[in-house]
Amino acid sequence: MSVPVCFVFRLSDVLCRADACFSSGNVQRSHDFRTGDAAFDQLDFDAIYHDSWTDSTNRAYIHDCRMAEVAVRNRLPLDGTLQGILFRTSWDMETFRYLLGEAGITCNYRMGVEQISSSLFMHEGLYLTDLTFSDDRLQMSFHFPLRHPAPENLYDVHAIQDCAAGRRLLNKQLKLDKPSFGITKYHPDGDAVWTIYLEKELAFRGRLQHARSQVFG
Repeated sequence: MSVPVCFVFRLSDVLCRADACFSSGNVQRSHDFRTGDAAFDQLDFDAIYHDSWTDSTNRAYIHDCRMAEVAVRNRLPLDGTLQGILFRTSWDMETFRYLLGEAGITCNYRMGVEQISSSLFMHEGLYLTDLTFSDDRLQMSFHFPLRHPAPENLYDVHAIQDCAAGRRLLNKQLKLDKPSFGITKYHPDGDAVWTIYLEKELAFRGRLQHARSQVFG
C-alpha cells in the first residue's frame, strides 16, 4: 500500500445498526462474529483499548483483543456514518486530493493528517516526509524503513515532472543514506504535475508550490 488512509467512523453509528456484528479479537484467529447485548457485555474493553506497557504473560492476549472487529453485512453506506479521512502525511493527503480531481470525484468529507506519530499508522516503511521545489531543484525528505532496509541503502527513485515545457524525469537507483536528497535540472514551473515513485510504489502525485531562491545582502 503506497498511500494508506484511515477512515473515521462514529462507533455508535456503525455498531448500533441492525446488520452489524462484532468480535472479541482477531477474526482470523478463530474468533467468531457475535451480536446482541449479552455478547457485547462480555467483551474485555480494558484489553481492547489497552495502550501501555505489557509483559510476556499477557502480551499475546492483549494483542489479540486489540484486533477486535466490527463488521457490517453486505455494504456500509458512507453518508451519515463516515466522519472524516485521515492521512499519514500532508503529501499523502495532497496525493489523495489530486487523484480525486483526476478521476472527477467529489469528496465532501473532512480530511486531516495524523497528529501523533504512530497513533494511526505503523510508520515502518519508506515514504516521503517533505517536498520542496525551488528554482530547478526538487528536494525530498524521507522516512526510512525501520525493518529490512535495502542493501547498501540503494532504493529505486522515479521522479517525473510534466509541464508545458515538456517532461523531465529521474529514474534510477540511488543511495539514500541521509534524510534529505535533492535533484536539479527540472523546469522552474509552478504549474507542473509531479509523480514520484519510491521502490516502484506511488509516493506522491500533484502540484508543488514553486519558489525562486533569493540572496539577501
